[in-house]
Amino acid sequence: MTSAVFRIDEVETFLNFHDSIYFVIVSLLTIGYGDINPTSPQSQLVVFVIIGFTIMVIPQKTSELLRLKSLTSEYRGNIFKGQGKHIVVSGNIQLPSLKTLITELFHEDHG
Repeated sequence: MTSAVFRIDEVETFLNFHDSIYFVIVSLLTIGYGDINPTSPQSQLVVFVIIGFTIMVIPQKTSELLRLKSLTSEYRGNIFKGQGKHIVVSGNIQLPSLKTLITELFHEDHG
């Protein structure tokens, strides 16, 4: 997109990859140092649309990721997915601890 902005701008010197990435990051984070900027109205419009689109999309995607993360169970994990089919229990085992172990071991999320 950066190269399109500067092609629209008809700049004599084209940006290399690093300068393009720098321009995008500085623009999207609304820092705007001003060392690289579009000068024509068309290229400024393109940058405006890109920044507006990003401001709308990033919060939506972040919200969706957080929603999906909240759907995962706390019991889902790699704790019981080992090579062997045995469990070693040691120490002073009390009935409540044993009930908790069995509840977690046979929870439906573990398959």
